Amino acid sequence: MIRETIPDDKDAILSIIREGGQFDDQGMAYVAQTLETHLNKGSDALWFTADDGEPLV
Repeated sequence: MIRETIPDDKDAILSIIREGGQFDDQGMAYVAQTLETHLNKGSDALWFTADDGEPLV
Protein backbone atom coordinates (compact mmCIF):
# COMPACT_ATOMS: atom_id res chain seq x y z
CA MET A 1 0.00 0.00 0.00
CA ILE A 2 1.18 3.53 -0.78
CA ARG A 3 0.11 6.21 1.69
CA GLU A 4 1.07 9.68 2.82
CA THR A 5 4.09 9.72 5.10
CA ILE A 6 3.31 10.28 8.78
CA PRO A 7 5.55 11.31 11.71
CA ASP A 8 5.84 7.71 12.94
CA ASP A 9 7.63 6.87 9.65
CA LYS A 10 10.45 9.36 10.12
CA ASP A 11 13.13 7.16 11.74
CA ALA A 12 12.52 4.21 9.42
CA ILE A 13 12.57 6.39 6.30
CA LEU A 14 15.78 8.15 7.28
CA SER A 15 17.38 4.79 8.07
CA ILE A 16 16.37 3.37 4.68
CA ILE A 17 17.72 6.45 2.89
CA ARG A 18 20.97 6.41 4.90
CA GLU A 19 21.52 2.70 4.20
CA GLY A 20 21.06 3.35 0.48
CA GLY A 21 24.35 5.27 0.53
CA GLN A 22 23.27 7.91 -1.98
CA PHE A 23 23.75 10.90 0.34
CA ASP A 24 26.73 12.19 2.30
CA ASP A 25 26.21 13.76 5.74
CA GLN A 26 25.26 17.12 4.25
CA GLY A 27 22.78 15.49 1.89
CA MET A 28 21.24 13.48 4.72
CA ALA A 29 20.84 16.63 6.79
CA TYR A 30 18.97 18.24 3.89
CA VAL A 31 16.72 15.18 3.46
CA ALA A 32 15.99 15.07 7.19
CA GLN A 33 15.12 18.78 7.25
CA THR A 34 12.90 18.45 4.17
CA LEU A 35 11.06 15.52 5.74
CA GLU A 36 10.69 17.35 9.06
CA THR A 37 9.28 20.41 7.29
CA HIS A 38 6.79 18.22 5.43
CA LEU A 39 5.70 16.46 8.62
CA ASN A 40 5.09 19.82 10.28
CA LYS A 41 2.91 20.85 7.30
CA GLY A 42 5.26 23.68 6.35
CA SER A 43 6.03 22.41 2.86
CA ASP A 44 4.36 21.76 -0.46
CA ALA A 45 6.66 18.76 -0.98
CA LEU A 46 4.95 15.39 -1.22
CA TRP A 47 6.24 12.39 0.70
CA PHE A 48 4.69 8.97 0.24
CA THR A 49 5.56 5.71 1.97
CA ALA A 50 5.30 2.14 0.71
CA ASP A 51 3.85 0.26 3.64
CA ASP A 52 3.48 -3.43 4.39
CA GLY A 53 3.02 -3.04 8.14
CA GLU A 54 6.08 -0.75 8.23
CA PRO A 55 7.90 1.51 5.76
CA LEU A 56 9.60 -0.47 3.01
CA VAL A 57 12.66 0.10 0.87
